Amino acid sequence: MRTKAFWLILFCYSVPALVNTGVTFHLVSIADGKGLGDSVAALVLSMTAIIGFSVTFFVGYLWIEYLFIIYQPLHLADKL
Repeated sequence: MRTKAFWLILFCYSVPALVNTGVTFHLVSIADGKGLGDSVAALVLSMTAIIGFSVTFFVGYLWIEYLFIIYQPLHLADKL
């Protein structure tokens, strides 16, 4: 916790999460400010969740099928 690298990595992880949370919580007011209704904000929020859920499974499938083979020797080397 005393290194600069720790705080930089923490910053890089926390800023996108904070921005995403802020946009999600204020989505209705953002849509209202743009002249869109509450139903559009609800549609955007639900589509974000559906697409994010689908992409998570797709990337997991790609990891298992393709990338895990590349990183598997590195994982097994830790157990030696």
